[in-house]
Amino acid sequence: MRYKLLSFLCVAAVLFTSCGISQSEDRLAYQNSDLSVEGIFTINEEEVPVKLTLSAPEYDENGRMLARDATLTLGENSIISGVCFEVADGEIYISSGALKIPINDEAAVSGIMDIISLFCISSEHYHSSENVRENGLKCERAMYVNGDNKVYVTVDTTTMLPTDIVAELDGRVIAADISYIKAE
Repeated sequence: MRYKLLSFLCVAAVLFTSCGISQSEDRLAYQNSDLSVEGIFTINEEEVPVKLTLSAPEYDENGRMLARDATLTLGENSIISGVCFEVADGEIYISSGALKIPINDEAAVSGIMDIISLFCISSEHYHSSENVRENGLKCERAMYVNGDNKVYVTVDTTTMLPTDIVAELDGRVIAADISYIKAE
């Protein structure tokens, strides 16, 4: 009888521990993968269809995420549709085929970096979350706060991938309404 009770308590402890940890710990786990994302991105009310691929992140010795390599292609209905931006080793290029032109003006590429930053959220700034339904999906909307800056991430709890991200950063609103996302 004692062994059955001990076995039951061990199984119960594992179940309660795994249920309690998985949802909170996995909320941003998708960020540690290579990502392919398509959606409508908004920067200060200007909407742009974008295809984005991001490499898995690397971290410094303090655990901070370093710049991720990325390719961002502006979709149709954009004033510069089809233009591709590449981020490699922290440098930004505009590219077309074999032609790659470096861009050194930070103001010129701030919108590109803003879009990429939506997928580099620090879990240490987690504030709260709530369960919501979006388009018939059971989701969790989490809020991250760092001073006056806030980020809201809505994650499909079935796939643990985001359906939308809205950031209020330094008085600007940057958002992603994600129509497709794949984490590898």
